Amino acid sequence: MSNLVRGVWCCRGIAVGLACVALGGVGLGCRKVTSGIEGGAASVPVAAPGLHVSKYVICHNRGLAKTITLVDLKTTTTETKLIRASASILSTSAKTQQVLCRFSWFDSEGFEIDPGAKPWQPVLLYGNETKTVQDVAPSSAAQEFRIHIREK
Repeated sequence: MSNLVRGVWCCRGIAVGLACVALGGVGLGCRKVTSGIEGGAASVPVAAPGLHVSKYVICHNRGLAKTITLVDLKTTTTETKLIRASASILSTSAKTQQVLCRFSWFDSEGFEIDPGAKPWQPVLLYGNETKTVQDVAPSSAAQEFRIHIREK
């Protein structure tokens, strides 16, 4: 099933600072930007032929955005009627990279379901490799997801 991908901007400079403040970065020490790339999709069955996912990606770390690209975001439904999300991550670097990724799930009103309940998962990307990561929604209330990628 094809899906509509949401969110259209790539932030730089000031937005990195805003992300730190929004996440409580004052108490966390936001000197080094560890958040990286976010992408998301809704479970709306709308075909989007020729959709280039990278223009719908939110970037918080320009360095990471130069070496990692989300090339595909999609969803399907499991037998138990839960949404399964899939994201393909492309390393555009010739070097091996270690990143962390985590999925967040949102209900029809845009509220996050069980914020912070899912741990960051390590992903090892060899040079110029594409790796697909997946997650299943925690409940049937989930309508959208976001994948967050950061440096390890």
